[in-house]
Amino acid sequence: MRKKTILLGGLLVLILLIIGCILFKAKGIQEQRESGVLTARPVKKAVASAFKDTLLHKQASPPAEKVGKKIQKILARHTISFKSGTAIIDAQGKTVLDSIYGILKRGSRSKVTISGHTDSSGNEAYNRQLSKRRAEAVMEYLKNKGLNTIEYTIRGMGSSQPIDDNKTKQGRLRNRRVEIILEGE
Repeated sequence: MRKKTILLGGLLVLILLIIGCILFKAKGIQEQRESGVLTARPVKKAVASAFKDTLLHKQASPPAEKVGKKIQKILARHTISFKSGTAIIDAQGKTVLDSIYGILKRGSRSKVTISGHTDSSGNEAYNRQLSKRRAEAVMEYLKNKGLNTIEYTIRGMGSSQPIDDNKTKQGRLRNRRVEIILEGE
């Protein structure tokens, strides 16, 4: 009889600990939602997520260096593109950002620097503004997809850091880019 009482008491304590963890996590999620850090989603999902996170060990995130290399590979092959002269991300640019989002979502709680660059066509003050607006558009896209807990730094570089010759069409195309750099975990 005494063993059953101890076993039931221990089981009750374990259940109360799990419920406490769930409620604590759900409260933290609710506070983040109210402060605008999280987008609204049903509380049932938040509680289920808290329960899952409490009971299971989360997979360790890959080091920022590995994640950064994956992102750089994507950006070496594909450009985050925009509608001409605007900071509106076009369909191809969204596809590239969706790939980058997939990598960041799985693996990093790093600080991210997003730098916008332009070619040398036009006024440099306008180019700096445009490059900054494009970097901000990339940040907003990633935040709206769910990466709203990452710390972002935005830079508008204008045409100050070309990677190719601005005298050729291909060179100008390569110079119009957005770079995403992870700064560590």
